[in-house]
Amino acid sequence: MYLEELVLEGFKSYPVRTSITGWDPSFTAVTGLNGSGKSNILDAICFVLGLTNLSQVRATNQQDLIYKRGQAGITRASVTAVFDNSDRSKSPVGLEHCAQITVTRQIALPNVSKYLLNGHKSTQQAVQLLFQGVQLNINNPNFLIMQGRITKVLNMRPPEILGLIEEAAGTRMYEERKDKAKKTMAKKEKRVQEINSLLEEEITPKLDKLRDEKRSFLAYQKRSSEIERLGRLLAAWEWKEANERVKRKQTDVEKRTEQLHAQKEQAITREKELQAAEAEKKAAIKRRDKELAKGGHFQKLEAQVAEAEKKIVSLDTQVELKQASIRDEEAHPVPNFDRSKVKGLVATLINIDPSQYPKSTALEIAAGGRLYNVVVEDERVGEQLLQRGNLKKRVTLIPLNKIRAFAASAQKLSTASQVSRGKAQLALQLVGYEPDVSNAMSYVFGDVLICEDAETAKAVTFHQQINMKSVTINGDVYDPSGTISGGSAPQSSGILIKVQELKQVEGALQDAKALLQKLEQDEQRNSSLRSAWMTAKRELEIKTHELTLLEQQIGGGNAARIKNDIIDLEKRLVELRESGQQASERRKEAEQECKKLEKDMNEFKTNKDGKLKQLKAEVSQQKAELHGLTVKLKEQQKALQTAQMELEQMQSDIETSHASSAEALEAIKVHQSELGKLTKALDSAKTLHREVSAQLQAELATLARFDEEVKGLDTAITRIKEAITDLEVTIKKSEHEIQVAQKEKASSEAHIGSLEKHHPWIQEDKRKFGKPGTAYDYDNVNIPQTKEKAKELEELQKGMKKKINPKVMNMIDTVEKKEAELKKNLLIVLGDKTKIEETIDQLDVLKLEALEKTWTKVSKDFGDIFGDLLPGNSAKLQYAESGNISAGLEVKVQLGSIWKQSLTELSGGQRSLIALSLIMSLLQFKPAPMYILDEVDAALDLSHTQHIGELFRNRFKGSQFIVVSLKDGLFNNANVLFRTKFRDGTSIVERITQRSGGAPATNGRR
Repeated sequence: MYLEELVLEGFKSYPVRTSITGWDPSFTAVTGLNGSGKSNILDAICFVLGLTNLSQVRATNQQDLIYKRGQAGITRASVTAVFDNSDRSKSPVGLEHCAQITVTRQIALPNVSKYLLNGHKSTQQAVQLLFQGVQLNINNPNFLIMQGRITKVLNMRPPEILGLIEEAAGTRMYEERKDKAKKTMAKKEKRVQEINSLLEEEITPKLDKLRDEKRSFLAYQKRSSEIERLGRLLAAWEWKEANERVKRKQTDVEKRTEQLHAQKEQAITREKELQAAEAEKKAAIKRRDKELAKGGHFQKLEAQVAEAEKKIVSLDTQVELKQASIRDEEAHPVPNFDRSKVKGLVATLINIDPSQYPKSTALEIAAGGRLYNVVVEDERVGEQLLQRGNLKKRVTLIPLNKIRAFAASAQKLSTASQVSRGKAQLALQLVGYEPDVSNAMSYVFGDVLICEDAETAKAVTFHQQINMKSVTINGDVYDPSGTISGGSAPQSSGILIKVQELKQVEGALQDAKALLQKLEQDEQRNSSLRSAWMTAKRELEIKTHELTLLEQQIGGGNAARIKNDIIDLEKRLVELRESGQQASERRKEAEQECKKLEKDMNEFKTNKDGKLKQLKAEVSQQKAELHGLTVKLKEQQKALQTAQMELEQMQSDIETSHASSAEALEAIKVHQSELGKLTKALDSAKTLHREVSAQLQAELATLARFDEEVKGLDTAITRIKEAITDLEVTIKKSEHEIQVAQKEKASSEAHIGSLEKHHPWIQEDKRKFGKPGTAYDYDNVNIPQTKEKAKELEELQKGMKKKINPKVMNMIDTVEKKEAELKKNLLIVLGDKTKIEETIDQLDVLKLEALEKTWTKVSKDFGDIFGDLLPGNSAKLQYAESGNISAGLEVKVQLGSIWKQSLTELSGGQRSLIALSLIMSLLQFKPAPMYILDEVDAALDLSHTQHIGELFRNRFKGSQFIVVSLKDGLFNNANVLFRTKFRDGTSIVERITQRSGGAPATNGRR
């Protein structure tokens, strides 16, 4: 089987379909200039034969095999090889009937690859097995011999040369089988270890455990039988006891029913006595009421007393209210009380920067009720306020000298800042305050952190080194104790912002008051000047009026009119002269302006852009100045209006304050006057109350006799009711006892029914209960001890029920079978392991024999081929160590009659011939149908290349050699020569048939 035709399309430098036909069955050469695509033909052959290592065809991936890596519009590459299969003796198995075998390999972007065998889709493995069946192994290192292969052989060490012999001898098969046998033996060893491990770690412990469980199960069954026997005995005893208890309870119910009837009759008698006593009491009360109804004097006295009491209460209330009103108007805890010692509410003492307003809700929740505490200078001021301050509600005071201020340590704050990444701050750091109230602020805000989100609050609150309460901006509270509170915002949300706004308004009011005071002071200082100015102004107005009158009187005559005309003419003349002078000046200015304009026009013509910029800059500057002046004017007007409004508001506030003070003083006087009147009315009401009360007591003494009679009847009625109650209790007790007895009887009957239901054998064996010699002879048995024994057995059984395995009998049988099977498998595996070890020893012997045989043949052919290439000389392969081929082989060369000690004594050409001879001797040992050589003659001269060509003809008959060479001495000996050329970015191939004794014939192929 040899190559007949090769078709390339899109492969490397062959973008279009190129068919190369007419391959010689024995020796074909390919030549051409460097870069013309000759080596690509060899790459294509290797590619289609199923080469897996792309580096041997000078590619890193499949894309490198496509023309210009797919960048020229060609995205697929295809190579088809047609083999002659006319020799049936050398045909692949299964294809003996095919005259030709066609193999195609195609690749396409992005990553598509497929094989076709005789037009049918196939796989890479199937193609490789096809060629391996005819000794054509594409992955054999001796199939494709490159120039570098020659150099590599020259540098091989003895073990590497021995590797070449092993490749040629096929002992790699022995090594593969040996490795496979070792792997199998390792698996067997692993299986032995697994079986031993399974036996030691699972089966044996499991068997021991199951055997213990089996013993426990048998003991459990034995105790179960004993419990069943004792249970029958006790059930029989309980059944008999329950029947006797039913009889006793029946007798008890009948006896208690008779007692109940007697008690009910006695209760009826007591009810009649009670009715008679209550009738007598009603008659006594009627007689007393009749006495009271005479004249109605008693009711009148009672009404007068009640009316006097109401009036006293009303007047007392009015007096207290008037006194409270007066105290409110002039309330001071102590004389000369200094109100500056009361600093105020905590909420009014803090300042919050507007940038911190979003955290105001968190600050309110952090402070809690302390926000409304009152800060005082010391505990003495607080005591005065609490005792004599007439406070209208409960308040909490914070004395600055006694309060224990707390602030978190710097270490905690540093840790909190690191943990929260700057998202947590101490509440105290977010508020401003006066230094004198710092203790109170530390008390309120010093132990709480304000966090931006819930994750930060959680992290800092429950951190071991921080452990501080924290509040989020949304108002959620995290406490180190573990509680978390939150939800909707508190009702007081925003109070701190409102307080800040109020303080700003108060500050503005104080500034306005100060401005007003300053203005009033200025007014007082300038009052004398203003008075003098007003006086002078009035005198000026009087004098001006007198002058006007005189001018009118004088203007009434002709002389005056003429004079006035003259004066007017003189003024007109002066004005005309001034106008002429001004016109002359304006003309001069106009001329200057014209000159200036002409100059500017000239400059504008020469420097147009610069002049425009200057004018624009001047206009912009004037506009800016105008805008600035306008803004300042508006600001000053606005400030003036604001000051006027503030002044008016301050004057209004002052007038309101004065009016309020006057009203308060007047109200105090009115309250005091009304208080005097109310005090007098109260004294009169108390006197009247005393007189009416004395008359009422006299009338009450008259009615004492009737009350004593009614009281005696009440006592008798109470005794009868108590007796009736006792009888009712006794009746209920008897009824309860009867019910209890009936329930116990029913319970015993139910127990009997339950025993008979759960123990059907009772009906059959009840005749045996209590009879000696039977299983139910409980008369001779200590029942309490039997119950105790049964209880102990049941407790023990109950505890063991969870521990015993009811399936242990089946399980132990299964595990024992598994143990036997594993031990049997262990013996089989150990036997297989022994056989594998014997096989490995046999493989070593076979390998050594094959190596000896191959070495002898290759060494002889090596010498003969070297002698053919370099006549009169010889070469051989000998052991690197005497008597031990496993140590490797080394090359020995004889030039003439002298054996050289080292290859370094040879020339470069001689060394190349040695390497080539060794490779040829290896190829001759087991010839393949095809060999590919790429410029193996590069280091040889012409005569030697001729010898190589003759060597291919004479020694390798039946093998097809495809050689790439640039030397005539080699390719002139070829039967067919292909010459490659590179035109217009693509490669073309021409076929030249060698003819004996003449010029070669040319046949072009694309």
